[in-house]
Amino acid sequence: MTQDEWVAAFGRRVKDARAARGFRSSLDLANAIGSDAVSHNVLRNIESGRKAELSIVQVLEIAMALEISPLALIVDFSRPFQPIDIQGLGPVFSRMSALEFDRWFTASGGSEADRDQASRPIEQRRLVISRRLEESSWMQSMRRESIQKAVHDKAKYDAAQYFDHLRAANWEIDDSIDALLTLAAEQGMDLRKTSGRGDTPANEDSFPAYLGARIRRLRKEAGFRSAAELATEIGNPHVSESVIRNLESGRKTDASLAQVLEIAMAIGISPMVLLFDFSAPFLPSRIPGMGPLFERRSTHELDLWMSAPSDPLRFASEEYRPSPLEVQRMHVARGLEPWIRMRDSPPALDESTPEELRRQHRAAQLFSQETLGWMLRDAASLGIEVPAPQPNAQLVQTTWRDWLRRRPNK
Repeated sequence: MTQDEWVAAFGRRVKDARAARGFRSSLDLANAIGSDAVSHNVLRNIESGRKAELSIVQVLEIAMALEISPLALIVDFSRPFQPIDIQGLGPVFSRMSALEFDRWFTASGGSEADRDQASRPIEQRRLVISRRLEESSWMQSMRRESIQKAVHDKAKYDAAQYFDHLRAANWEIDDSIDALLTLAAEQGMDLRKTSGRGDTPANEDSFPAYLGARIRRLRKEAGFRSAAELATEIGNPHVSESVIRNLESGRKTDASLAQVLEIAMAIGISPMVLLFDFSAPFLPSRIPGMGPLFERRSTHELDLWMSAPSDPLRFASEEYRPSPLEVQRMHVARGLEPWIRMRDSPPALDESTPEELRRQHRAAQLFSQETLGWMLRDAASLGIEVPAPQPNAQLVQTTWRDWLRRRPNK
């Protein structure tokens, strides 16, 4: 895909999502954004494919107004297992599939990725801690509701056995939260949850200065002594030493999407960590220079918006509304991936395998085939390309560190 083709594809995704969200024209969307960075003319040029280079601010503002993750605009999730092809990115990204890019961008990947966080920069650890705290707090509230319901309906239960189970489960969550709070304190995190303005004052008075300060600090923490060293690691002429120096000093006022992605990759962090400060995840983020749609949103809320985790309970709520096509593709592709891996890497069984394990394997195989069947039908209805069966082939790596080992040597 050429640069012009990617720009045109991005514009089509913006236009389709705008229509799906009920904005009748690009002018309506520009008015909803309310930011000088995304005027009506800029938006028209983006949708028509005439905007040669996209700034990171423009991508964020458009996605926020459309209430979708920027990922759904940046990545083509109709080809989730194929290498990404994003304008301006260098060779490091050349073998990265859409789903691998998704996992890196959102700093996700399951328990293995969590264990790897000890070697990641402090900002990335803060992101993971804030997520785990919110998840554990939600589980704690749900289990307390279960206890209250059991008290109300106590005549229906074997009280001693049931309450012992509930208490043990609740103690596990309490211990988990205590451990996370200790980790948060060690990482210098402020976990207050207040709604007043001014709780988290901005360190800089403009977005370029804010982003530049974060790039400079995170570069040094990653061990790059100068902009020249970081540029050498990146190896992309679009992100030269002079570009990095101008970004860090705030002189470059329009950091491009590709520049932010390349810098985050070289430093070894998620782009979200480069953009947002997770030291106070539940306070208003106060990112300078962004439009009114970003006001009063906490860093944790911005994390949920950008990473777009699937929320099955939302589909049964009154607030649910159908998602744009690209968002549906993103969620289906994420759910499909582990079943594709299971299909292509079945467990090895031989004559020495006990019969009980064989029966369990057959049952699991039938279940996975049935599940994969209806997921493939969903994928086909959304126009998602799925690779043909490849026995014993690992199509998608499961952790950031696994993919990092595959990076081409410079």
